[in-house]
Amino acid sequence: MSTPERTRLTARDFFARPETGRLEELIDGELIVSPTPLIQHQRLVLRLAKLVEAAQAGGEVLIAPTAVHLDDVTVLEPDVLWLAAQSHARLTDHAVVGPPELVAEVISPSSRTRDKKTKFRLYERFSVAEYWIADPEAELLEVFTLRDDAYALVGVFDAADTFQSPVLGSIVSLNAVFGKLKP
Repeated sequence: MSTPERTRLTARDFFARPETGRLEELIDGELIVSPTPLIQHQRLVLRLAKLVEAAQAGGEVLIAPTAVHLDDVTVLEPDVLWLAAQSHARLTDHAVVGPPELVAEVISPSSRTRDKKTKFRLYERFSVAEYWIADPEAELLEVFTLRDDAYALVGVFDAADTFQSPVLGSIVSLNAVFGKLKP
């Protein structure tokens, strides 16, 4: 039995393709297509974006689908991202080029391993200063910050918690984030 052929793309190939309306990412040259997210996923994305927007002073909050072009074979679509006012990343018509200061991913059944392992390593490697992983089922938020080129766990927080975001420089309260996520 032969293994399926995998198409390898570069970021240039990825951006030259016609728009599909699907959530697509390029991870080490491999095209990854994700299924449509659940309603609870999208509710949590919106709440996290509002939370980041309220917690920061300046900069810009964007949500998926927003391409983040990290290198010639890596283009990710984080659920929520924040660019500081003085960010080294730059905006183009098609993508954010370079690492945002903060990225949040909301775990879906199909994305758990990719968000917690693959994207974790990629965001760490490309120096995204803070990474949040939100689990709508467990109603938990894991927060990591970059220290000496590696992520260190700031903490795992639930709806009753507040925490100090090293990147945003403010206290973040999760009381309005979790709860009533399912239709």
